[in-house]
Amino acid sequence: MHMTTYRTSFILCLLLVSISACSSASLPVVIKGVATSEIILTSYATAREEQAAHVLQRHVELITGTRIPIVTGATSAKKTHIWIGQAALDKKGDLETITLAGEGHALLTEAPNVYIVGHKGKSVLYGVYSLLETHFGVRKYDAGPVSFKKRSDLVLPDHLHELFESPFIYRESFYPTSTNAEYLDWHKLHRFEDLWGVWGHSFFKFLPPETYFKAHPEYYASVNGKRQATQLCLSNAAVLQLTIAWFKEKIAANPDASYWSIAPMDGAGYCTCSLCSKADAEEGGPQGSLIRFVNAIAKEFPAQQFTTLAYGYTANAPRKTKPAKNVFIQLSTIDANRQLPLSSEPKSAAFRKQLQDWAGCTDNLFIWDYTTQFTAYLNPFPMYDTYQENMQYLSAHGVKGVFEQGGGSTFSDMAPLVSYLQAKLLWNPKADPFAIRKDFLNGYYGKAASFIDAYLNMLLKARDESHAILDIYGSPILSRTNYLSPQWIERYSELLDEAEASVEGSPLFSKRVEAVRLSLEYAVLQQSRSFGVYPHGYLEKLGSAYQVKTNWPARIKHFVFQAKEHGVQELAEGGASPDAYAAEWQEIFANPYLPSLLLGQQVELKGDYVLDYPANGPQTLTDGLVGNTDFSYNWLLFEGLDADAIIKLPLLANQSISLRFNYLIDPRHYIFSPLQVLIQASRDGKNFQTLKEQSLEENYTEGTKVQQKELTFQISSEMKYMRLILKCPNELPNWFSGARTRKPLIALDEITLK
Repeated sequence: MHMTTYRTSFILCLLLVSISACSSASLPVVIKGVATSEIILTSYATAREEQAAHVLQRHVELITGTRIPIVTGATSAKKTHIWIGQAALDKKGDLETITLAGEGHALLTEAPNVYIVGHKGKSVLYGVYSLLETHFGVRKYDAGPVSFKKRSDLVLPDHLHELFESPFIYRESFYPTSTNAEYLDWHKLHRFEDLWGVWGHSFFKFLPPETYFKAHPEYYASVNGKRQATQLCLSNAAVLQLTIAWFKEKIAANPDASYWSIAPMDGAGYCTCSLCSKADAEEGGPQGSLIRFVNAIAKEFPAQQFTTLAYGYTANAPRKTKPAKNVFIQLSTIDANRQLPLSSEPKSAAFRKQLQDWAGCTDNLFIWDYTTQFTAYLNPFPMYDTYQENMQYLSAHGVKGVFEQGGGSTFSDMAPLVSYLQAKLLWNPKADPFAIRKDFLNGYYGKAASFIDAYLNMLLKARDESHAILDIYGSPILSRTNYLSPQWIERYSELLDEAEASVEGSPLFSKRVEAVRLSLEYAVLQQSRSFGVYPHGYLEKLGSAYQVKTNWPARIKHFVFQAKEHGVQELAEGGASPDAYAAEWQEIFANPYLPSLLLGQQVELKGDYVLDYPANGPQTLTDGLVGNTDFSYNWLLFEGLDADAIIKLPLLANQSISLRFNYLIDPRHYIFSPLQVLIQASRDGKNFQTLKEQSLEENYTEGTKVQQKELTFQISSEMKYMRLILKCPNELPNWFSGARTRKPLIALDEITLK
């Protein structure tokens, strides 16, 4: 079929739908429970056309209780004839002149005929789903059964001329519903597993280090003058030939794959050998050697389509080399904050420049977008009002496909609504998001809809009024001073109380409201870990000590049970399962806080800590709460600076005492071991003498660990202040393969004295 612009078809569709709405004529499909129509296929119908016919037949029967027949030719002039696919084209030859692109489809009615035609792929099936939703009122809100109203009469308006197509050829919303085949087809979505022969970060699929690195280190990146298995060396001729051979084998085994990814591994450590560096210097960065490598492979397979990632160190467009015609660039929004649309959010300025530059050198642009909080999937993440503006912005800049990465197969904040909104707007960025949201809430939450709507609006209001930043690597703890403050949470909870009360006695709607509450409960539980002995913490005062609040173990147990009921598989990307989360809490209950002579003592810091991760400020070091491997709470971070803390001492006798402190090692997040610790004491808080010093440096390169250090020394009763100094490294260690544009960090936690 002929190609046309999305804008032209959309306006034509609106015009013709408006005209058809004025007509009072109709085509009966079922009247008073009697079939008055038939579905017509050719005798040589494709599997997709047969599927479309049966989908229509099944849903008409669900609505009316009546099965309309599927035939291979009109059987009665008195019936409404629903022609599908090629049968429609054979019946009405001028349908060939309809201008559709991609997976576009059309619905036309000329009594007594209904025509459903598509351009390619699943488009005729999409046409049936569009009819069911637009004219029969059927909804597919999630992976469960469809929603509809029973009726005995079903009719279609005459003189319909509706065209449906999307500006995006690739549309994916990566949420739990994306595993449901009917949901995908209903909403015209794709799955990368179905389209890509190999997806995402793929370098080590071609040359696994465990296979090649020992014998051929030259195949891998030269980092700081040493070959390391971080990325491939893209200027090495053998690497190119081995990769081409890999693709020859895989393409032959999977000839129907639409795309093949050629992309670096997720992380830094790109090659800086002389040849790669020369290419990168000519192209303005490491994207240069990547694009030349990808183009060389694409040249060998002109009938295939390849994708590569503009992400991290390859995000910028090259100066000289343009991607080949069969190469798609998948640009990432990884650095964007999400409280504002991409078109105006300040931190997205780099992305906007990258998009403009890539659009200047290729017409094949996909976007890898991020729409969840990866460090806290359940955490309320109110970017619900930005989706339409983002889709429109991307479409206007020539983007051909969008991957909306949510929580994948695990449940996350408002996942059913978010996926539904994204699906509708990926297909039609001009659709009304408020109407979509209202339709979804009414259908999905029943009588609780108005309260859920108010809850979502309140989240957005709190986000804006508190000037909150929505960081995809944030957490409920980091948001406890803005839109997730205890005061706001109390107001959200009151609305959800009303929502629950409104659907009491309705198990289905109650369970769905319960899933909304789950996100808020997660925020409360996580924040309690940081509040600790303070209000809203999990501890309460008992005499001179503290104990876990009596209701807290049961609260954790209930949360974990509900999380599993609602499909939570992990609470963060690569994070704890609900059972592992329960185990974390059991460890906390076993050792709820650290008793210490310094508990609650005032702390003065001589240097600035990283304000993005404030924990409980200077008092983090004496609040009794122990940090774990998550640096974002219960730790103070110091970037390129020593950790220098002065603590007022309680009354002490002349004695030997032990001081213990914790520090974190997490190279992935630029957190390294301190070089040295110094313990000092003072009578006046100004003049200090050193009591103990010790080297701490260690080259721990893998994973994350909490390190404890205990030092014993003599102290005089005259000493009123103690000072702990952790020396921060001046530069990143030589073995570190990450980007060397940042300063090293050190992380300090609880200081105890006994």
